[in-house]
Formats: sequence, C-alpha cells, structure tokens
Amino acid sequence: MTATDRQILLAMARLRCMAGLTQRQVGVAMGIPEGSAQGSISRLELGIVGMRLHVLTAYLAACGASLADLADEAETMRAELRDAVEVTP
Repeated sequence: MTATDRQILLAMARLRCMAGLTQRQVGVAMGIPEGSAQGSISRLELGIVGMRLHVLTAYLAACGASLADLADEAETMRAELRDAVEVTP
C-alpha cells in the first residue's frame, strides 16, 4: 500500500467522522447487513479489502460526500502534515 493509498483511506475515515457517522451506520446506509456492517467498513478503511469505484462512491454518498470532497480532504491532510513538519525544530 502506497502513502497515497493510506492518505485516501484516512481522508475517507475523516469524512465519515466529520459527518458524525459510525462505521456501522455507513455500512448499513451502503446496504451491508447490520451484523457485518461495522467490520466491513473497518476493513475498507484499513485497506484490507480492495477498493472499487462503485464501493468508494457508495461510501462517500453514505457520508454525504463526493469524490471532490475526498480529494479536498486528502489535500487538507497533506497540507497539515507539511505544516507540522515545517514547524518541528
């Protein structure tokens, strides 16, 4: 898994958290049975399962977000990391 892959996964989780949703809530909204929803989304956010575009767009829709929102959040994280590195003596 590349650094960019990890950034995208972290940005996904941040968008979910900013929406005030749990992994279970997102999974259920995506049509995953409630009993396996949390575990399925956890594996998705950790990169354990492969990502397909239709799964990503369903995840984002469940969070009330778009691909553009994901790109913006990933860029925000990149900027935060860059700023943190520049501040560190």
